[in-house]
Amino acid sequence: ELLKCGLSIGSDVPFFLKGYKAAMVEGRGELMTPLRTNIKGYITIFYPGFPIDTKWAYEELDKIGGFTSLKEADDRLEEIADCLIGGDIRGLGDVVRNDFERVVFNKYPLLREAKDKLLKAGALIASLSGTGSCVYGLSEEPIEPDLPQENMIKSTIGRF
Repeated sequence: ELLKCGLSIGSDVPFFLKGYKAAMVEGRGELMTPLRTNIKGYITIFYPGFPIDTKWAYEELDKIGGFTSLKEADDRLEEIADCLIGGDIRGLGDVVRNDFERVVFNKYPLLREAKDKLLKAGALIASLSGTGSCVYGLSEEPIEPDLPQENMIKSTIGRF
C-alpha cells in the first residue's frame, strides 16, 4: 500500500521506500530488480539553487523528438548494469547519457558549465540528474570543481 502511495507522489519514490542501494527499475518505477554493485569512489553533486519543472522538460524533449529509442535504452541499460556489477566506473562514462541535457542545458547554461567543471576537475562521469536541476560527477578520487562550495554535496560511494 505504501509503494502505491509513493508511486502516486513520483516515479522515484518506490525505489527509496524499498531501501535498495541500486536497482534496475522499469515501468513507472514500480518494477525493481536489486543490483549488487561494486562501484567504489566519490560523488560530487552540484545544486544550482533552483528547480527544473519536470513537465516542461518532458514537453520540450518531446518537441524535438529527443528521447532515446527503447532498443538503444535497453542495450545501454544492460551495459550500465554490467559496469555497476563489475565496478567499472570508467566504463560507465562511456554509456551514461541523459536525454534531458539537450533541452535543460539550452535553457540553463549554468548546468552545462557545472557538468564541464566537474569533468575538468577529474570526474569520470558527469551528468544532469533526471530532469534536473542537480548535476553530479563520479570520480575515483575526491575532486574540487570550480563551483560555489555552498552548492556542493560531496560523499564517498561505498561498495554496495
